[in-house]
Amino acid sequence: MLSQLLSIRGWAFGTSWGASAWSVGNVHFGRLNNAVNYVTPSFSGLTLHATYSNGTAADDNKWSDNAHYYGVGAKYTAHNVDASIIFEAKDNKGVALLEEKQKALYHITAGGTYNFNGVKPGVIYQYATQEDYYHQHAFGLSVTAPLAGGSAKLGAKYLLRKYDSHYVDLASLSEKKASVWTVGAGYEYPFSKRTNLWTYAGYADGAKGWKNEADVNYNGWQVGLGLLHKF
Repeated sequence: MLSQLLSIRGWAFGTSWGASAWSVGNVHFGRLNNAVNYVTPSFSGLTLHATYSNGTAADDNKWSDNAHYYGVGAKYTAHNVDASIIFEAKDNKGVALLEEKQKALYHITAGGTYNFNGVKPGVIYQYATQEDYYHQHAFGLSVTAPLAGGSAKLGAKYLLRKYDSHYVDLASLSEKKASVWTVGAGYEYPFSKRTNLWTYAGYADGAKGWKNEADVNYNGWQVGLGLLHKF
């Protein structure tokens, strides 16, 4: 998806890092098949991006019945600023919900960081909507800072979703609103240019419609420790 290709700005944990990943509760499209991506040359730190894919539904669908993905965005990196804004859409052709065709899904994500002598506070926001299903807002504040030869990360995120009455029964929710907040801290230490030690601890708490729901893993602690090696 385009937000991954742009490496979304403004969120220290990106789309990984467990419960603090931007994808936890947020709209994301996962892998794309048959995708093409174009990036312009840099204009004083500004680059424009465009992505198209016709492979987000079943592979055996013909082209006209597949779910097409469209994304456009801009990234600016100059003068201690690192920011991006991304618009993405999926038309949901060939995707059924309650035996009905789904409406198109749209979302926009904007965020950025500012570098204060190595300390990078960031802010990010996303709005997502799908007619007759839901709309939601997500907000995040985070910071990355040098620590003991490595990089420390800290962040908090809040997401609020409101389900529309047409499809609310499919979510197995007791309420038409759902929300989740997360907090997390992480640390990376480079042993070499290709090998990093990483550790993470975070907590996610689902409220309203996502509180104590058995099929929603938004309640509890998560910790991790590992090595990342890039070949």
